[in-house]
Amino acid sequence: MTSTDTTGAEQPQLFMFAGPNGSGKSTITTPMLADLPGEYINADDIARAWRDEIPDPLERNRQAARLADRQRQLALREGRSLVFETVMSTPEKVALLTQAKALGYQTTLIFVTTSDATFNVRRVQQRVILGGHDVEPDTIRRRYEGAMTLLAAAVEHADQAVVIDNSGTEPQRVAQKFDEQLELLAPIPAWVTQRLDQPWAARQASRRTLRELAGTPRFHTADAREGQQYSGVLVGRTAWHLLQRTAQGLVLHDLSLCLVPPVEEGEPLTLRYHYERGKLSRTP
Repeated sequence: MTSTDTTGAEQPQLFMFAGPNGSGKSTITTPMLADLPGEYINADDIARAWRDEIPDPLERNRQAARLADRQRQLALREGRSLVFETVMSTPEKVALLTQAKALGYQTTLIFVTTSDATFNVRRVQQRVILGGHDVEPDTIRRRYEGAMTLLAAAVEHADQAVVIDNSGTEPQRVAQKFDEQLELLAPIPAWVTQRLDQPWAARQASRRTLRELAGTPRFHTADAREGQQYSGVLVGRTAWHLLQRTAQGLVLHDLSLCLVPPVEEGEPLTLRYHYERGKLSRTP
């Protein structure tokens, strides 16, 4: 599976398999890996390889997550295609999509979830019985809520996306995005309407509002990676986005990926992206 850019050169690709713990990401991902380009990066695989070297599971998982992040960043800096899994419960993982697009990647999101975190808790418990790694039930529920809250933002920032409901005995593709159009696939579960379709529609309306306010359809989305900074004037904001006029042109910021200081339209604004353990944080 390859893609070319406007110059005809092969375009690097990023595939992000995302979803809450216990959704069945690995089960769905594994058969697809042979057909996907680039390096496969999975913190769980790293942690399993360190089981004897680092006995404490919490420390082992933390170190594995840090190494996986370094491997992802190295691949992006070198322009190599990559495939990785993530729970996507914090904004910094969604920011990876904006970073990759700014670097010229084609980005694909495959989001696997269930209709309720109870499914995820039970599946992780079953996984532990079979020798898999454990995750505390409260952590699963918290991460479930975080990932579902970020779903519409992730779909917005991906070039293409597939959303899979894995609540039943067989995975069901419930939504897909191609050519900037979101399509829901029947039968449509209630959670898809609430968690994806409604916030997606609100986000699209937000973008239209800011285009009309700026008087132009042309702006680019901010690269939300750690440390990126934009200075300019606030043009306008909605509940979902902020539009800023910079020396390089109009920049659209996703408010789920940044914290914005109090400022009025027409006033100067410097916005710097910063995360602590994946969560939004003020610049130190």
